[in-house]
Amino acid sequence: MIKETTILTGIDKAYDSVDAFYTENSLDAYRAQERAYFTDAGFDIDDSAKHQTALTEDSTKVKITVEYDDEAEQTAVFANVIEADFVEVVPVFVDESSVDHLF
Repeated sequence: MIKETTILTGIDKAYDSVDAFYTENSLDAYRAQERAYFTDAGFDIDDSAKHQTALTEDSTKVKITVEYDDEAEQTAVFANVIEADFVEVVPVFVDESSVDHLF
């Protein structure tokens, strides 16, 4: 298993929900593209044992944890990222963590 967590920081404020974070930071198209990277590779983002998204405890950031079964599954997702035409997004700080996971 390979587990990764991404933490997104947008406008400095508390959010009511994950959806509000994406909408208020003009990231809806970005979110759709990110989800497509996974689903197009056959990754089940609706399986909470493999993918979870939540606000941080202070509700100011979004945390996304993904658990790949193996390197092949991870490579399939990253292949989609490399081949994609990127959606233009507003500046958002992205931090990767190998220890601060949701599950």
